[in-house]
Order: sequence, then structure tokens, then C-alpha cells
Amino acid sequence: MQMKVNFIKTVRRSCIYLFNEVVIYVTFYYSSALFFKFICRFKTYLQI
Repeated sequence: MQMKVNFIKTVRRSCIYLFNEVVIYVTFYYSSALFFKFICRFKTYLQI
């Protein structure tokens, strides 16, 4: 019984860890995309 509880705790912990990793990655990717868009817009604005 104790082994099963430990296993569930470990699985839950790794799920939370993976979720955090994904959130960080998505946030980073999204902000990079927004920043890139902003730079492109700014460049076209400067050209005018």
C-alpha cells in the first residue's frame, strides 16, 4: 500500500513538473512571437 502511495505522489510530482515546463516554454515562445511582430511593425513604421 505504501509503495502505491509513493508511486502516485511521484507521478503527480512529475506531472506538475512537466506542466510547469510546458507553461514556461509556451510563455517564452508566445512572448518571442509578440516581440518579433513588434520589431517587424516598428521597422515598417521607421521606413515610412
